Amino acid sequence: MLKKEDMRAINFSKIGNYTIGDVLTTLRNLGHQHILLIDTEHVLRGLISASDIARTLHIPISINEKAHTFKEIFDVVFAQLESK
Repeated sequence: MLKKEDMRAINFSKIGNYTIGDVLTTLRNLGHQHILLIDTEHVLRGLISASDIARTLHIPISINEKAHTFKEIFDVVFAQLESK
């Protein structure tokens, strides 16, 4: 679960020009499974989920979630060291 301040958003008016590939690229670049859709007044209009896209299109989608805090970075590095 992400904290509210760690969530990312796209302006709802811009999403009409995006392809599914654009959305997935954005999610991958952010390292997030979800992205919020907001309007110009920053009111929540919706949510895009990589798993919903995968389920709808019947394709596997892999989003490598990025570490955002020192603790998350430590946990990732420590897990990799333990697996060796």
